[in-house]
Amino acid sequence: MEYRYKITTGKDTTKGIYPIQFNEILNLNPVQEECKYFVTELTGNLQLNISTNLTYCFPGDIVIIILQADDMNRAITYNKGIYNKESFVMNAYSKKVIQFIFDGFEWILN
Repeated sequence: MEYRYKITTGKDTTKGIYPIQFNEILNLNPVQEECKYFVTELTGNLQLNISTNLTYCFPGDIVIIILQADDMNRAITYNKGIYNKESFVMNAYSKKVIQFIFDGFEWILN
């Protein structure tokens, strides 16, 4: 198993926040050590998938997702690439930060 620092020694592998337009099925493809995503206002329920492509994902990588609901409660479900597939509901007008860490096989809710 490869680790990011063995591959990218001395490089800054973090970036700012990536704004993402809301879509009912959201496919994230992280390529940095730490990826932060801000999903524009949720206007529907969300199904979240995160890539486990071992070319770009290394053990210890982190994905942070910032969500903001509109004026209705919104269901968030986890699907591909995520270990804990339990769903939850965001209350209307609420904000939530979700963080995952990659274990080399799947993204684990942290």
